Amino acid sequence: MLPPQRSRQPDSRPRRSASPRCCCSWPEPRSSRPDVGASRNASTEVGRHRVNHAGDGRLVRSERCDPPRARPIWVLATVTGVAASRIGRGHPLIPFAGTEAPIPVVRNEIPALPLWANGGVLEVGSKFGVCRNPLTTTPAGGRVVTFIYREVAVSVGFSLSRGASKRMLAASVVGLLVASSIALIAGPAQATTAGFTAANGIVYGPSAGDGTITAIGYTGSDTTVVIPATVLKDSMTYPVTAIGEYAFMGKDLSSIILSDGLIKIDSYAFGQNPMTAITIPASVTYIGQDIFYDGVVVSVTFAGLAPTTLDDSNASYPPLGWGLRNEGVTVTPVTVHYLSQFGATGGFTTPTWMGYNTVIDPIVSFESNGHGTIGAQRLIAGQLAVAPTFTGEEVGCWTSDAALTTKFNFSVAPTDDVILYAKWTPCTAFTTANGITYDTSAGDGTATAVSLTDAASRIVEIPDTVEDMDTTYRVTAIGDRAFAYKSLTAVTIGRNVTTIGFAAFQSNLLTSISIPASVTTIGGSAFHTNSFLTLLDIPGSVENIGDAAFANTGLTSVTLHEGLESIGGYAFANIAGLTAITMPASMQSIGANIFYRTPVVSVTFAGAAPTLFADNLEPSLGNAEGLTVHYLSQFAVDGGFTSGAWTDYLTVIDPIVSFESNGHGTIGAQRLIAGQLAVDPVPTDADFDGWFTTADFTTEFDFSVAPTDDVTVYAKWPLAVVVEPEAPSSPTLTLNLGLAVGDTVAGALVAVSGAGLKEGSSYTIILRSTPVLLAGGTIDSSGAFTASANLPTGLSAGQHTVTLTGTAADSSIVSRVAFLTVSATGTVTYLSYTAADAVLSVTATSTTTALASTGFTAAPLGFAALLLLLAGAALVAARRRSIA
Repeated sequence: MLPPQRSRQPDSRPRRSASPRCCCSWPEPRSSRPDVGASRNASTEVGRHRVNHAGDGRLVRSERCDPPRARPIWVLATVTGVAASRIGRGHPLIPFAGTEAPIPVVRNEIPALPLWANGGVLEVGSKFGVCRNPLTTTPAGGRVVTFIYREVAVSVGFSLSRGASKRMLAASVVGLLVASSIALIAGPAQATTAGFTAANGIVYGPSAGDGTITAIGYTGSDTTVVIPATVLKDSMTYPVTAIGEYAFMGKDLSSIILSDGLIKIDSYAFGQNPMTAITIPASVTYIGQDIFYDGVVVSVTFAGLAPTTLDDSNASYPPLGWGLRNEGVTVTPVTVHYLSQFGATGGFTTPTWMGYNTVIDPIVSFESNGHGTIGAQRLIAGQLAVAPTFTGEEVGCWTSDAALTTKFNFSVAPTDDVILYAKWTPCTAFTTANGITYDTSAGDGTATAVSLTDAASRIVEIPDTVEDMDTTYRVTAIGDRAFAYKSLTAVTIGRNVTTIGFAAFQSNLLTSISIPASVTTIGGSAFHTNSFLTLLDIPGSVENIGDAAFANTGLTSVTLHEGLESIGGYAFANIAGLTAITMPASMQSIGANIFYRTPVVSVTFAGAAPTLFADNLEPSLGNAEGLTVHYLSQFAVDGGFTSGAWTDYLTVIDPIVSFESNGHGTIGAQRLIAGQLAVDPVPTDADFDGWFTTADFTTEFDFSVAPTDDVTVYAKWPLAVVVEPEAPSSPTLTLNLGLAVGDTVAGALVAVSGAGLKEGSSYTIILRSTPVLLAGGTIDSSGAFTASANLPTGLSAGQHTVTLTGTAADSSIVSRVAFLTVSATGTVTYLSYTAADAVLSVTATSTTTALASTGFTAAPLGFAALLLLLAGAALVAARRRSIA
């Protein structure tokens, strides 16, 4: 598609540069400019000339609106100096007006010029224009005229032969190319060159008077073209300052790279190419009409100020075209990109540019902090910056502040100019608005709170999650010493935290602490020296408490829950107000002197004795005067409290008072510390008649006397008819290790159940040889239970037993035993189950285990079966007699 045909009306399209003496301009013949549609004829009207182009690019006809009054005489142009050898000589002279013959043109050089004698004016015609100059007299008595050829001044001298006063009979033409800075004819000499084609296929016109050169065409095959800042010709360097009309039109170019120093881009220069984006150098000051004519350029980036001269005389052909169009409708308009520094004063806010989409491109600058210079990055709006790299060095990260505290997010496109600063230490940490610094070096989506920079409020909240550079991290740990010595009075710990590190909150002013159920480990000295901390409730999720974790605090009450397995040495040392504590049945390990210089005089164990102790000679529970260890009767021997580890302390069995309401609901048992009185659970029924130590209500229980042994008391109701409780079913215990020979022992699930057991009694699962309580519980009113536990890891090779023990309704002890042998690799080599008689008591001193009786006596049933057999035989004999 060609630019629109011109009408005979005056055209607003800018003309080629010409001498001020030129009256009009002609378009180039198509043979010397890029093909703009050779498949059909086209007609262009310029000034007072109408020029017809043939489909093959020939100029076939020229009609002057004001025909010459003299017969045109053709001469061949020649040049002198360095360009003389590049002009063909002896070219035939061809009439110009009124013929169909083409104008003679030497490729890329000056063509033959038609001349007219028109009264007192000599007219010199060329494919670039017709100029008129008054005849002047030269020293030789001839005539001279000057015109502009491709923005280069050309002087033409001529003389008339005798007898031709009104006709021009002969002419000689001498073309002299001079720099455009010279005033037409006069001026200092400059390096000059005729037009030529460079190695990359770019066609350049003759140099201008100032030594600059214009790119006027392209004959190469590459789809990417770089128009250089300078071009070398005949050992001379010429700055490329302009791109001519149609120069690169229709060349199937996907990319054109312009160099700084370019000043002018003429109309239609890059039309009909598939490229979509281009960058205009800061040196460009002139842009002609629709330089991307009939193309698809939608992004134009300016490196500097807006060009000061635009050919916007025809609104149908704006300087940057229309962008991507489909059947005349714009699909994607042109977006103009410029820098913020040129926003107001750079000219891009004028109406000419506001007709386009305009966006400011941010500049990202880099300060390496002593590691060399790094070039800035200009980003197209929405483009991501690229983190620079250093040879042989690795930057920790780039920050957006000189203080190196805020890490820059390269995954988010900047919207404004920004300076980034190199930090030469690891940058896995970031600081949030509340002053907490987090470390994400684990690389698993978790963060550790590692320090606090702002503790002005003395109240800290550690959230469940934090965000950095649009990435969300779960806060799963509080690092060592993270909040130590910050004078904190309150802290909230997020629900994803699993680990509280060493000395994390040491030496603060905390008055209370809420530890979430997600925490599994409390590190050593974690809350050391918080003298205002008085109450502590550690959830069942916590498995380990580190050395001196709560030493030097003001605790008066500590609650530990089932699930806690180990307490480190000196964990509760130097606490003046703590006198008693209860250890859960899950406790397995106690460090040295956990109550050092703490007046704890009562330590109550809910289960068996811990089996792991400190290797040194320090006492595990400290050495407070009168310290007494309390445990349950069921753990007297099997529970380990009669071993030497505990005999140095005062040990007492805590009695359990169980309550049988006789059909009036369930009342929980009471564990009493030795010497403690039971509390009368008075029922709300008005006709209740007291508690008795026997089921026949003969001996009333005395709540004013502390029990010394386990006891069950019975509620008496003064009713005429006493509802007897249902006879308990035979007790049964089920023990299943879920293992077979060859299976791995560690972590194996131990499933247990029981029925027909005494309400309020306890059941236990104990692993031996060294007793380890795997699980335990209390039987409810149904007399049944179901539970499970896991065999521990690190079980030594050899023989072991797992014993399930319960209490039958008649208070006798029943058990179920599994015998297994573990190999050195931790697998089962032998497994056997045996059950005791349902009413057979199993004592802790038993050294042998026999197959348990099932409670079934075969003799009476066998005798009954024999009687039935004899009776049947008698009936058969009688029937036979009757038939006979």
